Amino acid sequence: MSILESVAQGLGVEINKQLQVYDQEGNHVAAAVFRLDRSGCQLLVTPKSEACIDPDAVLGGLITGNLIPQTKKLEPCPFCGSYAVHAQRMRLTPGDYKKARIGYIVYCPNCQAHGPLKPTQEEAINGWNLEFVE
Repeated sequence: MSILESVAQGLGVEINKQLQVYDQEGNHVAAAVFRLDRSGCQLLVTPKSEACIDPDAVLGGLITGNLIPQTKKLEPCPFCGSYAVHAQRMRLTPGDYKKARIGYIVYCPNCQAHGPLKPTQEEAINGWNLEFVE
């Protein structure tokens, strides 16, 4: 397994499936895909705006948690109707930083509503979509 395949697996994203990349404030910055073919695994990045985004910077941001991948569609906020909702990675430190855990919630920056805290991004999105919207 290549380094990029390991990174994709660690992030919980599928190979050859497009994902959206957001910054910590929920701004959509790029679309990306970990593409695996005969030549190996590559990270292909398509910036959302005219700004040039280096695939290496995107990869570094995904690894450090400064950029957040999202592969599932989020339903709009049931409280205010905003489509600006996004899955947000959270670091939970219960007193001892050595016992820090990572969790995910779906958050609406418009009205500050949030979904249930879950251990994976997919579970947080499912929790938002199922518990609040349906």
